[in-house]
Amino acid sequence: LIAVLLLTASCAAVGAESYQKYRYTFFGCFDTVVIFTAYTRNQAEFQTYAGLVESEMLRYHRIFDKYNAYEGVNNLYLVNQSAGKAPVAAEPELMDLLVTVRGWRERYGCGYDAVEICEGKYRGRRCTEEIFNEVRRDNPECLTVCYVMAENDIDMAMAHPNVMLASDGIMNHGQGHPRAAGAFPRLFAEYVRTGKLPLYEAVRMATIMPAEKLGLKSKGRLTPGADADVIVFDPEKIADRATFMEPTLPPVGIDGVWIGGRLAAKDCRIVNGRLGRSVRK
Repeated sequence: LIAVLLLTASCAAVGAESYQKYRYTFFGCFDTVVIFTAYTRNQAEFQTYAGLVESEMLRYHRIFDKYNAYEGVNNLYLVNQSAGKAPVAAEPELMDLLVTVRGWRERYGCGYDAVEICEGKYRGRRCTEEIFNEVRRDNPECLTVCYVMAENDIDMAMAHPNVMLASDGIMNHGQGHPRAAGAFPRLFAEYVRTGKLPLYEAVRMATIMPAEKLGLKSKGRLTPGADADVIVFDPEKIADRATFMEPTLPPVGIDGVWIGGRLAAKDCRIVNGRLGRSVRK
């Protein structure tokens, strides 16, 4: 599991002030590599923000303390890139993150074949040690799939009342995680229809809960004055079809999607792809 936290994407200079880019990397529970990047006026200001991130991560890690995997900040990389200085350590990227997590095969109790290559000449193949080392050396930004998560752990997280759903999809060269196209349909297919979650709890996780968390008063609800963002679906048919080999396959069971009262998709096919916009408070 890779968590990337980006505080801001400010330009190097704002007004009369000069901002510098710093990066902070540490290991968290579930063998998570957390990369925190921010543009700040100086290193002291950055470390203040990094401390807040660290504190928040620790709070959530205690919820899952049965893993006892939190190692603290024993790998701290501060990279002052805009000043042209050499980084203290190389920045890990995608497949490279696998080996940044020390002893990952031992911790997950798996072999190299738990890693599937998503692009390039080995696309669709499970790794051997030779393939793993070759791809890491020649294409460290290659997208991979790691079959290491336990279904019971996912079920435990999904049942928690403070958990919201997000697609968090990563796409690179047309390849990526199928959750980019299938996260929300899969929620209803795999958790509601199987009885793991009530229908309206799943709806809450995907609508009103994130809207309230972000303070978006006109989103996530069907009330007078709210934005007319509506999805009509059949709870008995909705399902994801995206796979790691075909991550953009559309789902089934969605009759229509309206954004701001205008039809954006019909029968799981986009009819107007220009209605979406960034959402701000």
